[in-house]
Amino acid sequence: MGTREQIVGTVPYTLLSFDATAANEDIVFSAVKFHAEQGSLSSGTQYTLSAVMSGGLVSVAYSTSSADILSFTNIDTVIHRDKTHRFVIQAKLLAPDASLAVGFLKTDPLFIEAQGLQHGRDLAPGIQVDAIPCNSQYVCRVLVHTQPALLLYK
Repeated sequence: MGTREQIVGTVPYTLLSFDATAANEDIVFSAVKFHAEQGSLSSGTQYTLSAVMSGGLVSVAYSTSSADILSFTNIDTVIHRDKTHRFVIQAKLLAPDASLAVGFLKTDPLFIEAQGLQHGRDLAPGIQVDAIPCNSQYVCRVLVHTQPALLLYK
Protein backbone atom coordinates (compact mmCIF):
# COMPACT_ATOMS: atom_id res chain seq x y z
CA MET A 1 0.00 0.00 0.00
CA GLY A 2 1.40 3.39 -0.96
CA THR A 3 1.43 6.58 1.05
CA ARG A 4 0.52 10.03 -0.11
CA GLU A 5 2.46 13.08 0.99
CA GLN A 6 1.44 16.65 0.33
CA ILE A 7 3.62 19.72 0.45
CA VAL A 8 2.39 22.12 3.13
CA GLY A 9 0.50 25.11 1.72
CA THR A 10 -0.33 23.53 -1.63
CA VAL A 11 -3.71 21.90 -1.02
CA PRO A 12 -6.83 23.88 -0.07
CA TYR A 13 -8.70 22.45 2.91
CA THR A 14 -12.39 23.07 3.51
CA LEU A 15 -12.80 24.87 6.83
CA LEU A 16 -16.52 25.59 6.80
CA SER A 17 -19.59 25.36 4.63
CA PHE A 18 -22.88 27.19 5.09
CA ASP A 19 -26.16 27.71 3.28
CA ALA A 20 -27.65 31.11 2.49
CA THR A 21 -31.35 31.32 1.68
CA ALA A 22 -33.35 34.31 0.46
CA ALA A 23 -36.76 34.01 2.06
CA ASN A 24 -38.78 37.13 1.27
CA GLU A 25 -37.12 38.64 -1.81
CA ASP A 26 -34.11 38.31 -4.08
CA ILE A 27 -30.98 39.52 -2.30
CA VAL A 28 -27.39 40.42 -3.02
CA PHE A 29 -25.13 38.69 -0.51
CA SER A 30 -22.23 41.11 -0.17
CA ALA A 31 -20.03 40.38 2.87
CA VAL A 32 -19.42 37.93 5.71
CA LYS A 33 -16.98 37.81 8.64
CA PHE A 34 -15.49 34.91 10.58
CA HIS A 35 -13.04 34.31 13.40
CA ALA A 36 -10.97 31.38 14.60
CA GLU A 37 -12.89 29.39 17.19
CA GLN A 38 -9.87 27.16 17.70
CA GLY A 39 -6.33 27.60 16.45
CA SER A 40 -5.16 30.74 14.69
CA LEU A 41 -6.06 32.33 11.36
CA SER A 42 -2.32 32.79 10.81
CA SER A 43 -2.19 29.00 10.34
CA GLY A 44 -3.63 29.46 6.85
CA THR A 45 -3.20 31.43 3.66
CA GLN A 46 -5.18 32.04 0.49
CA TYR A 47 -8.56 32.03 2.19
CA THR A 48 -11.23 31.61 -0.48
CA LEU A 49 -15.02 31.81 -0.32
CA SER A 50 -16.60 29.70 -3.06
CA ALA A 51 -20.15 29.01 -4.15
CA VAL A 52 -21.10 25.42 -4.80
CA MET A 53 -22.49 25.22 -8.34
CA SER A 54 -23.53 22.22 -10.42
CA GLY A 55 -20.08 22.15 -12.03
CA GLY A 56 -18.17 22.38 -8.74
CA LEU A 57 -16.78 25.28 -6.72
CA VAL A 58 -16.75 28.81 -8.13
CA SER A 59 -14.59 31.33 -6.23
CA VAL A 60 -16.57 34.44 -5.30
CA ALA A 61 -14.27 36.25 -2.83
CA TYR A 62 -10.77 36.14 -1.38
CA SER A 63 -9.47 37.28 1.97
CA THR A 64 -6.25 37.76 3.78
CA SER A 65 -6.92 37.29 7.44
CA SER A 66 -5.93 39.69 10.14
CA ALA A 67 -4.82 38.19 13.41
CA ASP A 68 -8.43 37.93 14.57
CA ILE A 69 -10.88 38.41 11.68
CA LEU A 70 -11.42 36.68 8.37
CA SER A 71 -13.48 39.04 6.21
CA PHE A 72 -14.88 38.40 2.74
CA THR A 73 -16.24 41.49 0.98
CA ASN A 74 -17.45 42.27 -2.53
CA ILE A 75 -19.11 38.88 -2.77
CA ASP A 76 -21.95 40.34 -4.87
CA THR A 77 -23.80 37.06 -5.33
CA VAL A 78 -27.52 37.22 -6.10
CA ILE A 79 -29.64 34.71 -4.23
CA HIS A 80 -33.17 34.43 -5.58
CA ARG A 81 -36.24 34.27 -3.37
CA ASP A 82 -36.86 30.79 -1.93
CA LYS A 83 -33.50 29.57 -3.23
CA THR A 84 -30.54 28.34 -1.22
CA HIS A 85 -26.88 28.64 -2.13
CA ARG A 86 -24.15 26.68 -0.41
CA PHE A 87 -20.85 28.45 0.25
CA VAL A 88 -17.52 26.94 1.28
CA ILE A 89 -14.45 28.49 2.90
CA GLN A 90 -11.13 26.94 2.00
CA ALA A 91 -7.55 27.77 2.92
CA LYS A 92 -4.09 26.38 2.47
CA LEU A 93 -2.60 25.45 5.82
CA LEU A 94 0.98 26.50 6.49
CA ALA A 95 2.17 23.85 8.92
CA PRO A 96 1.88 20.06 8.83
CA ASP A 97 0.44 20.07 12.36
CA ALA A 98 -1.89 23.06 11.89
CA SER A 99 -5.34 22.88 13.44
CA LEU A 100 -8.04 25.41 12.77
CA ALA A 101 -11.80 25.79 13.27
CA VAL A 102 -13.60 28.91 12.05
CA GLY A 103 -17.02 30.29 12.89
CA PHE A 104 -19.16 33.33 12.18
CA LEU A 105 -18.04 36.51 13.95
CA LYS A 106 -21.34 36.75 15.83
CA THR A 107 -20.09 39.54 18.11
CA ASP A 108 -20.18 41.93 15.13
CA PRO A 109 -23.77 43.06 14.36
CA LEU A 110 -22.78 43.26 10.68
CA PHE A 111 -21.08 39.87 10.38
CA ILE A 112 -23.36 39.19 7.40
CA GLU A 113 -24.22 41.91 4.91
CA ALA A 114 -26.88 41.63 2.22
CA GLN A 115 -29.26 43.93 0.43
CA GLY A 116 -32.80 43.20 -0.70
CA LEU A 117 -33.29 43.79 -4.41
CA GLN A 118 -37.03 44.50 -4.28
CA HIS A 119 -36.94 47.21 -1.61
CA GLY A 120 -33.25 48.11 -1.80
CA ARG A 121 -32.69 48.00 1.94
CA ASP A 122 -29.83 46.55 3.94
CA LEU A 123 -30.83 43.35 5.71
CA ALA A 124 -28.39 43.79 8.59
CA PRO A 125 -28.15 44.65 11.39
CA GLY A 126 -30.98 42.46 12.46
CA ILE A 127 -29.37 39.02 12.48
CA GLN A 128 -30.90 36.24 14.55
CA VAL A 129 -28.45 33.49 15.46
CA ASP A 130 -29.93 30.08 16.23
CA ALA A 131 -32.82 30.44 18.68
CA ILE A 132 -31.44 33.59 20.32
CA PRO A 133 -33.80 36.48 19.59
CA CYS A 134 -32.49 39.41 17.63
CA ASN A 135 -31.35 41.96 20.22
CA SER A 136 -31.69 45.11 18.17
CA GLN A 137 -34.38 47.61 17.30
CA TYR A 138 -34.33 46.18 13.78
CA VAL A 139 -36.50 43.48 12.29
CA CYS A 140 -34.59 40.22 12.11
CA ARG A 141 -34.22 39.72 8.37
CA VAL A 142 -31.23 37.39 8.43
CA LEU A 143 -31.46 34.02 10.20
CA VAL A 144 -28.28 32.07 10.91
CA HIS A 145 -28.33 28.46 12.05
CA THR A 146 -25.05 27.10 13.35
CA GLN A 147 -23.63 23.83 14.55
CA PRO A 148 -20.68 23.33 16.89
CA ALA A 149 -17.31 23.86 15.26
CA LEU A 150 -15.33 20.85 14.19
CA LEU A 151 -11.60 21.14 14.66
CA LEU A 152 -9.70 20.44 11.48
CA TYR A 153 -6.57 18.38 11.97
CA LYS A 154 -4.38 18.24 8.96
